[in-house]
Amino acid sequence: LTVTHNGVDSPQSLSLVGQGVVLVVSPQTLSFQSGIGVTSPAQTVTLTNRSANDLTLSFPSLTSGDFNLSLNTCLPILLANSSCTLNITFTPTAMGFTSGLFTVNSDAPDAPKTIYVYGTGTSVVLSPETLTFGPQQLFVPSSSSQSITVLNETGASLPIRGIGITGDYSETNNCLPSIAVEDI
Repeated sequence: LTVTHNGVDSPQSLSLVGQGVVLVVSPQTLSFQSGIGVTSPAQTVTLTNRSANDLTLSFPSLTSGDFNLSLNTCLPILLANSSCTLNITFTPTAMGFTSGLFTVNSDAPDAPKTIYVYGTGTSVVLSPETLTFGPQQLFVPSSSSQSITVLNETGASLPIRGIGITGDYSETNNCLPSIAVEDI
């Protein structure tokens, strides 16, 4: 950068130093929830090389055994201005919160890159996790019912303290006061 002015010490110059982002990881954080021993649906992370040069990648390393790289479309060379994907799953081995790191090494000047993964192992699994109801006319008594299965994966009988629903929905169930251990 050069600044020219009317002073005796004109012009003045200074060097500019910086480093752009070459390898972009998106998203950088993943959050999971799954029953103990049950593999979650995969979540996708995209690696993008924003430089005009090819990058050499080393395959990601992982710091927690509950998280797995289920699919890796990345080759050892990530071509200039291209992307690849990593699919990560979570299979908890215990109840509660756990975390881990995936580290992606490359010859990019901004390497290494870290993907933060968080997961909660649950004792009860609801399947499916989401119900989607189609368009519904106003003031029509009800849409078609949909079912959710509740699985107990605690290893012991699990008392049910309550089942509730909010909003413009209603609920019926055939759950007993406690859920027996799932038969595998």
